[in-house]
Parts: sequence; C-alpha cells; structure tokens
Amino acid sequence: MQNLPKVAIVGRPNVGKSSLFNRLIGMRKAIVDPESGVTRDRIYADMEWDAYNFTLIDTGGINFDKTCSVSQLIFKQAQLGVEEADAIIMLVDGKDGLNPFDKDITELLRGYSKPVVLAINKIDIVEQMNLVTEFYQLGFERIFPVSATHGLGLDDLLIEITTYLPRAGAVEEIDIDKITIVGKPNVGKSTLLNAVLKEDRAMVDSVPGTTRDIIDTRVSICEKQYILVDTAGIRHKKKFDNNVETYAFFRTESTIKRSDLVLMLIDAEHGITRQDNRIISMVIEMGKSMLLVVNKWDLIKGCSQKDYIQKMIKIQKHISYVPVIFISALNKSNIPAIFQKAEQVLESSKTKVQTALLNKMISDAQIHRPPPLQNNKKRLKIYYAVQTGIRPPVFTLYVNSKKYLTENYKRYIVNIMRQLFSYEGSPIIVHAKSK
Repeated sequence: MQNLPKVAIVGRPNVGKSSLFNRLIGMRKAIVDPESGVTRDRIYADMEWDAYNFTLIDTGGINFDKTCSVSQLIFKQAQLGVEEADAIIMLVDGKDGLNPFDKDITELLRGYSKPVVLAINKIDIVEQMNLVTEFYQLGFERIFPVSATHGLGLDDLLIEITTYLPRAGAVEEIDIDKITIVGKPNVGKSTLLNAVLKEDRAMVDSVPGTTRDIIDTRVSICEKQYILVDTAGIRHKKKFDNNVETYAFFRTESTIKRSDLVLMLIDAEHGITRQDNRIISMVIEMGKSMLLVVNKWDLIKGCSQKDYIQKMIKIQKHISYVPVIFISALNKSNIPAIFQKAEQVLESSKTKVQTALLNKMISDAQIHRPPPLQNNKKRLKIYYAVQTGIRPPVFTLYVNSKKYLTENYKRYIVNIMRQLFSYEGSPIIVHAKSK
C-alpha cells in the first residue's frame, strides 16, 4: 500500500466541501445536503490527477461554538484532518460573501505552517467573478474561483495544490478484503474503528446518529491488509428524521453489498433487538459473511460467554452458523480476536467443493432422509449438484422438478453442507433447476 500525500478540504459549514470532494474524486462518496453540518467525520479517497497521486480528505464544517458537543467533535475531526494533511484547500462561499468565521479559520490554518490554497466556491457564471474581490482581505496572494456543482475552475485549483505535492507513479491496484461495521446507532461502531486504528478517525459521542458518512480506511493487521468501513447507525425506516438520514441508510445498504465480510455489532446489555434482527436479515439476504461482535461485554456481570451465546442462539436459530466475538471497544479488549476469526471466515467463504465429494453428500443425504412425498404422490429427486459460486458459496441442484424442493428439505441439505464443508460465518445459497 502506498503512503500517498494528503490534501484536506476545510471551511465553515455548508460552503460546498463535500460537493467539491465528490466532484474531484468523480463519485458521490460524501453526503451532500442543504442542511448545515451534514459531514461530521473525515472521509478519504485516493485520486490521480495528471502526474500526481494523493489522498483527498473531506472534513466537517468548522464553527467555533463551544456550547455544542457535536460541533466540538466536528471541530476536532477537522483539526485532525489538517494535522495529517500535506496541503490544504480552504473553501469559502462566494455567494454568501466574506464571513467572520472565514477569517477565524484562516488564522487557525496559518498556525499549522502548511501550504493553504484559497478556493471561492459557487462562482457558477462569469458575471459572478466580481464576488471574489473581497476575499483578498484574507491575505492570500492568489485565489481560485470554482464551481463544485458545475466543475468550473478545478484544473487551475489542482495545478496550484499539486505544486506542493511530490510527483508519483500510477496507484497500484491491490485486491483487499472489505470489512464493514454495521449496527444500530450508538452501539460502538466508531469506537471500534478508532480502537483498531489507535486514533480518532471517526467521531464518537453519546448522541445516537453521530456518524452519518461512510468512513473507509486501509488497515494492516498481522501483515494482512483490509479496508475497514464504519457506517451510519441503522434505525427503523419509520424513525428517519430527514433525507440526510435516509440517504445515509441507502449508502450503508450499498456498502454492505460491496463488502466481503460484515461485523454486526450488538450491545451486550440489550442483546439482539428487533432492529438488530432487521439488519442481520438484510446482511443474510445480500449473501454476506458475518461475525456477531458483542460490544460492551465489560458491563455484563454474572453471565458466561457460553451461556450468553446459548440464550441468543435459542431465540435466533437462523444465525447459529455465525461466530460470536465478545469485546469492549472502549477498553480496547479482545480486538485482535475479531480479525483472527475474520480471516478464517473470509478464507472459508472461498472454499470450492469437489464435484464428486458434493454429489456423494447429496446421494447420502437422500438415502438418510428421503425428500417428502408431495400431494401428487411424487417426491423430489436430486440427480446431481454443482457448485456455481463463492462468497457466498452457491450450489445448484439439478432435480426432476424444482417445485418439489421444500424449504425444510433445503435447510436439511444446507445443514449437512455446513457440517461437512464448514463455511463458518457464510450463508449457503442453494438453487434448484428442473431437468
């Protein structure tokens, strides 16, 4: 993995930082909405422009309100982004004009002794160029009018910012497993991410829904690289407060679809709730491997891990194949166990079964427990089976009539497959085709 130079985009709330970020990387990765303060965490994306490769960082809007805990956490995240950046794009709103906060942020950035390039956003037409003049009061020799919405002025901005960066070769493409952290709001997803990274990459607060953006980070654990993704907490759709939360849900859903493994975080004090079940069902329906990570285990007294799992599986029999790891993200306890088990599950999900072994299993299964008779006095006959996919493992059964394959008998076949071929943590998909 290359250690690329970093460029941070900073500014007060709602000046268009996420719009500029999305425009530069060529995709909608950061949430954009008229509501102020939508971006809260730092968001990273590698990009290539001309002869330069660098990591672009989107930060939350800086304001200096010391009475609001969320504003202070956003401010801290922005500061961390500035500290790790090699160069900074300070973005202001040309239509709003010069704001006292712009002056405060300018003074803040000058304290870091890093190159800062001033970009005036929302200059969408030539006639608006007169709006940029007052921003010279901030003391910059050159300023760069841009339109993040229409993509105007970005080449000039990139030419300027890359003068402070080293030239590099093409970004090396590496096939890295993506692990996504999901769960209800305030269950400890961001705390877990920060514990793994040993830094405050994701914003953590006691207010549910603090994380809204999708935060993905490359990590190296025991010489194995992963992309670790923190997502917004998923509430029931009926409880969504606004379109930002709705979009965050769909972003999380899309992220799960692109994942190789999902860490489903459970609050140890609450156990698996109805909303947890909805999220688990979504992960299973998407065919994703999963670990159940029971967080806040340090708060549980008088119950062994074995008893906890037995009680959980007694109610949730459909997830009996999913490994369970007990941790305290806050105390950073048992975190390595997650990745030890994750690697086992990821490898297991790629297992390919020899066709001869698979068909012997199918033959023995039918002898041990023949398929049930149908109302027409006929029964299912499985002629042969082949494996047709991995991650998740997919098997196709060639049968006399696929309508004879009942859900109960399919579960019976899946359970035998799981006993013989493991597939720990992975759903097994079985299809039937009539011959």
